[in-house]
Amino acid sequence: MNPGDILAVRGKGLFSRMILRATSGEISHVGLVISADPALILEALIRVQTRPLKDAMRDAKDVYLLQPINFSAIECREIVKEACRWSARSYGYGKILLHALDALFGTEWFSRHLAISNHPICSWLIAEAYRHEGYDFGEPSGSVTPGDIFAFAQAHPDKYRIIRLSTILSTHSQGLP
Repeated sequence: MNPGDILAVRGKGLFSRMILRATSGEISHVGLVISADPALILEALIRVQTRPLKDAMRDAKDVYLLQPINFSAIECREIVKEACRWSARSYGYGKILLHALDALFGTEWFSRHLAISNHPICSWLIAEAYRHEGYDFGEPSGSVTPGDIFAFAQAHPDKYRIIRLSTILSTHSQGLP
């Protein structure tokens, strides 16, 4: 695990299920690894905050680590620095509403054209931090969803390594090597 990696989560709760249904994605939440030792994740929750990895994974059904391939340490540091700039900001409930309207009308018009940039949601936070270094996930930052980020990593094995953390951790918790 390295700073700049993306934690992709499929949650179990009602809000997670609503996100999965609205976006038709496999992932309901993303966070950014900002420290490997200790493992700390920056996430847009009620506000943008930093939590230990174990807390970020606590209520997850599945957890994946998306590791960028061929990013320099400087690029990763700049991605983390840009994401941390949003720390303590209030969550972008307005952005969630725009995504809900997109899901309702089968479009991306609302999130592409009406996005409010000063209150982040999880996927916007990751997309903006990566965009700052010249990378994207195939969508404008305002309309990218957690599922889009995961699907992009799946479609680009030359750019991202995907590690299923939930399998590794359940194996370790059972006392197996």
